[in-house]
Amino acid sequence: MNTYFGYRYEPDGRYHAADRLSGEQEMFDYLKEKKSYYQAVKITDSEDYMIAESKDGHIIFPEYMAIVDIRNESIELAEKFDPADFMKRLHGSGIQINVPVPNDPEQAEELLKRLYVHYVEGDH
Repeated sequence: MNTYFGYRYEPDGRYHAADRLSGEQEMFDYLKEKKSYYQAVKITDSEDYMIAESKDGHIIFPEYMAIVDIRNESIELAEKFDPADFMKRLHGSGIQINVPVPNDPEQAEELLKRLYVHYVEGDH
């Protein structure tokens, strides 16, 4: 099992001691949990390479994690689909698109699928 380290950053740049994380699921759960409470959250591997990052409440790296997070928060967990919130989350993640705003969850889901293929399967 891989070991990761989570760093939580305050708005003034100070950061807390690293939290030790065991495995990919714990890493993703940590990032999802902490991203709303800290200016930035960074996850590194045991060799100090950046594995994941959030900023201002949005996962920004890697892109596939940002896409999964947007899907979870805007489509699956949302009581009602809000196109403006969806686009805010998408832009906050740093993912740039040049398409019309989706009007419903099905259109949003289709857009996220296309983005996932683009970022994960190397269509870029």
